[in-house]
Order: sequence, then structure tokens, then C-alpha cells
Amino acid sequence: MNSMSLKNKLSLAAAAAIMLVGVIITVEVFISAKSRMETGLAEQVGDMGNTFASSVNYWFNSKAAAMKAVQPDPTNEIEIVKSLQQAKVAGDFDNVFYARPDGSQLNANGVVLPPGNDDPRKWDWYQKAAANPGTVYVSPPSIAAATGQFVVSMGKAVQVNGQNTAILGIDVTVTELLNQLSKVQLPGDGSAFLINNNGIVLVHTEKDQLSRPINKLYPDLDVGTLQNMRAGEYRLVQHNGITERVYALPVTGQDQMLILVLDDEKVTAPLYNQMWTSIGVLAVVLALSMGAFAIMCAALFRPLGVVSQALAKIADGNGDLTQRIPLSNNDEVGQLAANFNKFVDSLHQLIAHVRNQAKDIGNEATNGLRRTKSSVQELSRQQQEIAMVATAVTEMASATQEIANNAEQTAAAAIQSAESSESGKSLVNKTRESINELSGGVTDATDVIAQLDRHAQEISGILATIQGIAEQTNLLALNAAIEAARAGEQ
Repeated sequence: MNSMSLKNKLSLAAAAAIMLVGVIITVEVFISAKSRMETGLAEQVGDMGNTFASSVNYWFNSKAAAMKAVQPDPTNEIEIVKSLQQAKVAGDFDNVFYARPDGSQLNANGVVLPPGNDDPRKWDWYQKAAANPGTVYVSPPSIAAATGQFVVSMGKAVQVNGQNTAILGIDVTVTELLNQLSKVQLPGDGSAFLINNNGIVLVHTEKDQLSRPINKLYPDLDVGTLQNMRAGEYRLVQHNGITERVYALPVTGQDQMLILVLDDEKVTAPLYNQMWTSIGVLAVVLALSMGAFAIMCAALFRPLGVVSQALAKIADGNGDLTQRIPLSNNDEVGQLAANFNKFVDSLHQLIAHVRNQAKDIGNEATNGLRRTKSSVQELSRQQQEIAMVATAVTEMASATQEIANNAEQTAAAAIQSAESSESGKSLVNKTRESINELSGGVTDATDVIAQLDRHAQEISGILATIQGIAEQTNLLALNAAIEAARAGEQ
């Protein structure tokens, strides 16, 4: 990055800015388009679903109304059969049954039911309708015993004075509903089917799915999940390796729900195609913008290149500060060149002034060096004189040490003489005592006196020696004083 030119850096920065803005706009457009698609899709699915649910509700209500119109005389079988046949034609039923509590039955087609399936009391619609008088029960699709057709059965209790006298049942094929389902045009090749509140498929374009629980068709879905889904809400499920959107709409007035299924990939394909188209347009715009920006940068940076070349010449000219950058523009680059020329002029004057100052400093340094040499010579002479004084002090210290040694010897001799004097005194005392005691021994006294005379002579010799040492000490002290005086004068 540091080795890139300023032009390339600006181009890269501009490309990054354009890309960032483009990405932000593309993402914003994509999110907005997706939101609009989801809203529009929910509205479209809701409108279609509500329309079809209303049609289904009308279909079931018309069948229930045709059933309620049947009020035959329970004691007249001929009238009962005629009423059943009229209801079949009016309601476009596959067959109509009049089932009694004793297990007998009459039907509009006059079909004799096969053994084992000839007791209507065992049929689901009979049991549910008998248990819930006043309501019309719709059973899951099944194969009609009388016609062998795949039908939806409906049952309603016939009451006289509040008592169930029979159960009126009808078989109606779901062909009409299937035809209506096949005509429903849903986005993404969508389809629709009908389930009851127990999750059993009532109407489906695939006949093998009829009467099957919804969780067999979609393992991730159950009746509770579908019933809790809000209007426009959907669930993504996997079915035969395809991601599908499942919407659930309740059929008003019926215990049924309309399930709408859309292929998610096909539904969102236009949205993603638009996104990739936007990305392609962004790439083209980015390439064109980078090319245009590169051309603009080349034109704008040409004067700056001229300034750079001029600076290079100044730099390669061994510091020739007399060169100047030619001025051709009055823009920022021209101002840069003019300011640089001013800077070079100031630098030239500064360097000339520094050169003069350097010469003056060189002269002062030469004079200072000469004075320093003279000072060094003077210091050398003083150092020699100090060395001589140190030698004299050393000799005086040696003489003083010798005097101290002699004084120490003299002191020792004086102590010895004092001891000898004390011994002589003791001896004189003894001699006096001996003279006093031995007045008669003249010979002995004479010997003692002679001995005392010798001691007296020895003492005189010692005293003479002490006097000589003292004179020698005074002489040495005088010589040391003279030498010290000489050293002080020097």
C-alpha cells in the first residue's frame, strides 16, 4: 500500500466508495423488493385463498341446504325414496341415504349394499351426525359403498319432536372442488388442498393424498401449527427435495382449512434475478467509473508530475539551490511550485549565512587552539615544578622519619640511663648504709668508692651521648626548615 502511487490510491479509494455505495443501494433495493414481494405475495395468496375458501364454504353450505330441505314422511317409504332422488338431483349428489336406527336404509340410487357394509350404523357419518344433532358432519373422503366413487360423505340427523328418527346422509364427489382447485392460479406453480380441523386431507389434486394426515404429507407441520399461523404468515417445509411455502387459511363457517403451497425457489427467482442483474449493473458502473476516474486523475496529476520531475532534477543536481521550478498553472500545484521556489530561496540564503558563520567559527577555533597549546605548555611547566616540590617534601618526610627514629633511640637510652641512675642511687644508699654499718671496713669502702667512680664516669658518658644526640637533632631540624623555606620560595 505504501509503494502505490497517489493516483492509484485515489482510484482505489474511489472504487471502494463506489462499491460501498453500490452494495448499500443494492442491499437496500433487495430488502425493499423482498419486503414488497412478501407483502404482495401475502396479499395475493390471501385474496385467492379467501376467494376459494368462500367458494368452498358456499359449496358445503349449498350441499347442507339441499340436505336440510329433505323432510320426508318417515312412515311412507315411497315418499322417502322420491325425496332422496329429488335431493340427489338438486344437490348434484352421488347418492342420498335415509338410515334408520334399526340398521335399515334407503338410498336414491336403489343400490343394494354388499354384506358386511350394509349396516349404516357402523358408518362414520351416521355415528357423528347421531351424536351431534342439528349440525352437518363432513367425513374424510372414502370409497362409496354404493357407487365405488371417491366421495365426501355428509350426515345430518332427521328429528321429529326432538327425537332422531333417521340419519340423512349424502355422498358427493369432490370432482367439482378438484376442478376449482386446478383452476386456482397461484404464484410459483402453487397448489391448494383442503383439510379438516383434525388435519385429515379432504380435497387434494393428488388422489393418493386424500384421507391422509397432514403430517404424513409434511412431517414438519401439524394441525396446531397451522391453526396458529396468522394471515399472510407461512412456513418453509421440505417436500420431495423442494423447499415449499405453506400458507393456511380457515374456511369461514366450516371446520376446515385451506392449505396453499408455493415453490419457494420459483417464487423468489425473480427477486434473485433482479439482485444479480443489479450486481452486474454495479460491476459495469464500477468498471466505467474506475476508467473515467483514471483518465481524470491522469489529466489532473500531469502538472504535479512536472513538479515532481523538477524536484528530482534539483535533488540530482548535487544540491544546486540555484535551480527553480517553472510555473505554468495557478492552481494548487502551481502554488505548490511557487511556495517551493520561495522555500529554496530562503534555504539558499540560510545556507550562505551558515557558511559565513562557519568561517568565523573556524577562525575563532584556530585562535582558541593556539591559546590552548600555550596553556598546555604553562601547565606542563607548573606540573614539573610541582613534581620538584613533591620530591623535596618526600625527602623532608624521610629526614623527619630519621629524626623521629633517632629521637626514639635517644628516649630509649634516656630511659636506660634513668634506670642505671636509679640503680646507682640504690647502690649509693646501700654503700652509705654499708659505710655507716661497716665503719671499720676501709678496704671494702675504698672498693665501693672506686666502683661508684666508674659508675659516675659511665653516667657522664651517657649524658655526653644524650647531649650529642640533641645537638644532631637540632641540626637536622634546622636543615629541614631551610629546605622547606626554599621549596616555598620556588
